[in-house]
Amino acid sequence: MHIFWIVHRSVTFIFQGRPYKCNILYLQERPHKCNICDRGFKTVASLQNHINTHTGVRPQKCKECDAAFTTSGELVRHVRYRHTFEKPHKCTECDYASVELSKLKRHMRWVKKNDEGLDVCVILYKK
Repeated sequence: MHIFWIVHRSVTFIFQGRPYKCNILYLQERPHKCNICDRGFKTVASLQNHINTHTGVRPQKCKECDAAFTTSGELVRHVRYRHTFEKPHKCTECDYASVELSKLKRHMRWVKKNDEGLDVCVILYKK
């Protein structure tokens, strides 16, 4: 049995000098089904990570401390925040850097929305 999820994407684009926002809905196949909650996943690895959240299994172990995590991404984030303090995601407009790409993307959206631009960005994130 195949499982399909409705996926929503919002796309903004410029056409003839005017901005348009388009909402797109499409079906995405997710053939790997969780036998606990019926949620579907695109890959077996994603399904296994999800099942681990139900069972409490945390196969990703930190080499520096006793912390353990469900996914390798959670482990990488932990190591950067707690041990290496590495911030690989850097703003191209100021000195801001982040452990997580999502935080940099949020920062960049904020920078682009400000009328004062770079000056505001630098004042807030150089401290």
